[in-house]
Amino acid sequence: ETDDLFKVELAAPGFEKQHFGLNVENGHLIVSAKREEKAEESQTDKGRFLRREFRYESFKRSFKLPNTVNQDAIVAVYENGILNVTLPKKEEAKPVTKSIQIG
Repeated sequence: ETDDLFKVELAAPGFEKQHFGLNVENGHLIVSAKREEKAEESQTDKGRFLRREFRYESFKRSFKLPNTVNQDAIVAVYENGILNVTLPKKEEAKPVTKSIQIG
């Protein structure tokens, strides 16, 4: 957390950005991801079989959002196996600094 925003980082190597889903529901940020690989089997010209196994991976995480988060300005970027979610704070939630002159 900083004065202006909250930041969430999720390590998810092997996924691609189209595998992710981000939603805000009832004051919660929900991050989910899933990917599939299908099985494939074929015979080579030498009579051997080539087999590829089915693989399915998924996860889902939920984070309760403080009332100070500007839900319309949430941004997510996935690069190098890390999903970075930036949650800006509402203007009224940011700290105010005011100088007062001494008379």
